[in-house]
Amino acid sequence: MFCTICKQNSNKVVKFLEVYLCEKCLDNITKTRVEDEEYEKYMDVFKDIFKECQTY
Repeated sequence: MFCTICKQNSNKVVKFLEVYLCEKCLDNITKTRVEDEEYEKYMDVFKDIFKECQTY
């Protein structure tokens, strides 16, 4: 499966709201703090995911 965040193929993914997250991205997301540079990137991705879920 391909990770929604990094777009890499991985055998170890977690399905979350109809998207797949690899272990590495999931680990990065859970460790990211609000003041970290990556925080906004992840928030934008999740906003898009939530928008998609509203269309179902």
